[in-house]
Amino acid sequence: RARAGPSSSRLVRLPSRSQAHAHQDRDHREPNKGTEPDFSDRPDGKVFEDDQADWTYVKDVARGIAMVHTADRLAHRVYSIASGGASSNRDILEAVRKVVPGARCAALTPGRTPGASTNPATDLSRIKGEVGYQPEYTLETGIAAYVEGLRG
Repeated sequence: RARAGPSSSRLVRLPSRSQAHAHQDRDHREPNKGTEPDFSDRPDGKVFEDDQADWTYVKDVARGIAMVHTADRLAHRVYSIASGGASSNRDILEAVRKVVPGARCAALTPGRTPGASTNPATDLSRIKGEVGYQPEYTLETGIAAYVEGLRG
């Protein structure tokens, strides 16, 4: 089994390509233009800017899964697939703003969720050592690639 960390699209709620095309009056070349992310599923609709996760671009996850499933031999049953680094929700918004200037997230609240872990980076030593996995995308390049895919 391979285990992957969260994908970056969850935090910023960028629409999928099919969502962008579902509304013919929406310009799919401007993902999320003027649209605030919806965090109504969160307690009080808040997301704390200092909370961290090991965000991983989906193409890295897919490649890591393929590497595990095509390996000649595996010494373990479980492999973690992630970026190997922790990024805050603030980092995500900053990365989004590099490719979508003016992107907003009013739900982003100063501070950290009480009891939230700090530096939840995933240890990649097992998957690196056994199958040679190394993430190819950073938080910034993953978000840029995702937005470029939306723009077509």
